[in-house]
Amino acid sequence: MSNVEIAKVALKHMNEFEPNNLANLFMLSNIYKDLRRLEDVARLNIAMRDIMFKKLSRFSVIGCNDSVVELYSLDERHPEIESIYQSLKGLTTLLRLNGYVLNLVDVAHGN
Repeated sequence: MSNVEIAKVALKHMNEFEPNNLANLFMLSNIYKDLRRLEDVARLNIAMRDIMFKKLSRFSVIGCNDSVVELYSLDERHPEIESIYQSLKGLTTLLRLNGYVLNLVDVAHGN
């Protein structure tokens, strides 16, 4: 059994426990990339992009002061939601002022 076949079997089992986990697809994509199987890489990139857009519409995870906060879309129950969104807006403004352009494709590929 080749490494690719083993990776596919492992991915199948990992997806049973964590469906739509981008890390699982990313690992297989890297194997395909190393083997120059560009059509397979492209197919997985599309799958990762689709999964990522679904996840992005659901929640964000922010780490701060040794803790992690999950912010769900359209959920304003967090006690510090106004402060959090003000901080995020400020960071977004600073990034854009310094030339940052959002590129979700690179996020999915780990570039």
